[in-house]
Amino acid sequence: MKNKNMVFITDDQTPEKMKKTEALYVKISPEEKAKIERNMALIGITNISAFVRRMCLDGGIYKVNLPEIQEVSRLLNIMGNNVNQLTRRVNGGGHAYREDVAHLNVQVTECRTILGDIMAKLAKY
Repeated sequence: MKNKNMVFITDDQTPEKMKKTEALYVKISPEEKAKIERNMALIGITNISAFVRRMCLDGGIYKVNLPEIQEVSRLLNIMGNNVNQLTRRVNGGGHAYREDVAHLNVQVTECRTILGDIMAKLAKY
Protein backbone atom coordinates (compact mmCIF):
# COMPACT_ATOMS: atom_id res chain seq x y z
CA MET A 1 0.00 0.00 0.00
CA LYS A 2 1.40 3.36 -1.01
CA ASN A 3 1.31 6.27 1.41
CA LYS A 4 1.69 9.64 -0.28
CA ASN A 5 2.62 11.27 3.06
CA MET A 6 5.81 9.25 3.50
CA VAL A 7 9.15 10.95 3.12
CA PHE A 8 12.23 8.83 2.66
CA ILE A 9 15.57 10.16 3.79
CA THR A 10 18.99 8.64 3.57
CA ASP A 11 21.98 9.27 5.76
CA ASP A 12 23.42 11.83 3.37
CA GLN A 13 20.33 14.09 3.15
CA THR A 14 20.01 17.26 5.20
CA PRO A 15 16.93 19.35 6.00
CA GLU A 16 15.99 22.01 3.48
CA LYS A 17 17.87 25.30 3.84
CA MET A 18 14.89 27.61 3.98
CA LYS A 19 14.69 30.95 5.75
CA LYS A 20 12.70 30.32 8.90
CA THR A 21 11.23 33.39 10.56
CA GLU A 22 8.18 32.06 12.40
CA ALA A 23 8.20 30.31 15.80
CA LEU A 24 5.78 27.72 17.14
CA TYR A 25 5.59 27.02 20.85
CA VAL A 26 4.04 23.76 22.06
CA LYS A 27 3.90 22.42 25.60
CA ILE A 28 4.47 18.70 26.03
CA SER A 29 4.77 16.36 28.98
CA PRO A 30 8.11 14.88 30.05
CA GLU A 31 6.91 11.50 28.76
CA GLU A 32 6.07 12.98 25.36
CA LYS A 33 9.46 14.68 25.19
CA ALA A 34 11.19 11.40 26.02
CA LYS A 35 9.21 9.62 23.29
CA ILE A 36 10.13 12.32 20.75
CA GLU A 37 13.80 12.01 21.71
CA ARG A 38 13.64 8.20 21.38
CA ASN A 39 12.08 8.53 17.93
CA MET A 40 14.74 11.04 16.90
CA ALA A 41 17.48 8.68 18.08
CA LEU A 42 15.94 5.77 16.16
CA ILE A 43 16.32 7.57 12.85
CA GLY A 44 19.47 9.47 13.66
CA ILE A 45 18.16 13.03 13.72
CA THR A 46 19.68 15.26 16.40
CA ASN A 47 17.94 18.56 15.60
CA ILE A 48 14.54 18.61 17.28
CA SER A 49 13.32 21.54 15.15
CA ALA A 50 14.11 19.67 11.93
CA PHE A 51 12.46 16.52 13.28
CA VAL A 52 9.24 18.22 14.39
CA ARG A 53 9.05 20.31 11.21
CA ARG A 54 9.45 17.20 9.03
CA MET A 55 6.89 15.23 11.03
CA CYS A 56 4.32 18.04 10.97
CA LEU A 57 4.75 19.06 7.34
CA ASP A 58 5.34 15.69 5.69
CA GLY A 59 3.54 13.27 7.98
CA GLY A 60 6.47 11.02 8.73
CA ILE A 61 10.11 10.17 8.41
CA TYR A 62 11.43 6.82 7.37
CA LYS A 63 15.11 6.10 7.42
CA VAL A 64 15.96 3.93 4.47
CA ASN A 65 18.88 1.66 5.07
CA LEU A 66 19.02 -0.75 2.15
CA PRO A 67 22.35 -2.49 1.60
CA GLU A 68 21.55 -2.36 -2.11
CA ILE A 69 22.00 1.43 -2.04
CA GLN A 70 25.54 1.01 -0.72
CA GLU A 71 26.25 -1.62 -3.37
CA VAL A 72 25.03 0.63 -6.20
CA SER A 73 27.15 3.47 -4.85
CA ARG A 74 30.20 1.19 -4.79
CA LEU A 75 29.56 -0.01 -8.34
CA LEU A 76 29.06 3.54 -9.60
CA ASN A 77 32.41 4.56 -8.09
CA ILE A 78 34.12 1.62 -9.78
CA MET A 79 32.47 2.44 -13.11
CA GLY A 80 33.50 6.07 -12.82
CA ASN A 81 37.10 5.04 -12.24
CA ASN A 82 36.98 2.65 -15.20
CA VAL A 83 35.50 5.31 -17.50
CA ASN A 84 38.18 7.80 -16.42
CA GLN A 85 40.97 5.30 -17.11
CA LEU A 86 39.50 4.41 -20.49
CA THR A 87 39.09 8.09 -21.38
CA ARG A 88 42.69 8.87 -20.45
CA ARG A 89 43.91 5.97 -22.57
CA VAL A 90 41.86 7.02 -25.62
CA ASN A 91 42.75 10.70 -25.23
CA GLY A 92 46.41 9.71 -24.97
CA GLY A 93 46.28 8.05 -28.39
CA GLY A 94 45.46 4.56 -27.14
CA HIS A 95 42.56 2.30 -27.97
CA ALA A 96 39.33 1.37 -26.23
CA TYR A 97 39.42 -2.41 -26.04
CA ARG A 98 36.24 -4.44 -26.50
CA GLU A 99 36.85 -6.21 -23.18
CA ASP A 100 36.89 -2.87 -21.35
CA VAL A 101 33.66 -1.71 -22.95
CA ALA A 102 32.01 -5.10 -22.36
CA HIS A 103 33.06 -4.95 -18.69
CA LEU A 104 31.48 -1.50 -18.34
CA ASN A 105 28.28 -2.78 -19.96
CA VAL A 106 28.13 -5.61 -17.41
CA GLN A 107 28.57 -3.12 -14.56
CA VAL A 108 25.84 -0.85 -15.95
CA THR A 109 23.46 -3.83 -16.24
CA GLU A 110 24.24 -4.85 -12.67
CA CYS A 111 23.52 -1.31 -11.41
CA ARG A 112 20.24 -1.20 -13.30
CA THR A 113 19.18 -4.52 -11.77
CA ILE A 114 20.01 -3.37 -8.24
CA LEU A 115 18.27 -0.02 -8.79
CA GLY A 116 15.19 -1.90 -10.04
CA ASP A 117 15.20 -3.97 -6.84
CA ILE A 118 15.49 -0.83 -4.72
CA MET A 119 12.63 0.86 -6.55
CA ALA A 120 10.46 -2.25 -6.13
CA LYS A 121 11.10 -2.27 -2.37
CA LEU A 122 10.35 1.44 -2.06
CA ALA A 123 7.17 1.10 -4.12
CA LYS A 124 5.71 -1.11 -1.36
CA TYR A 125 5.54 1.93 0.88
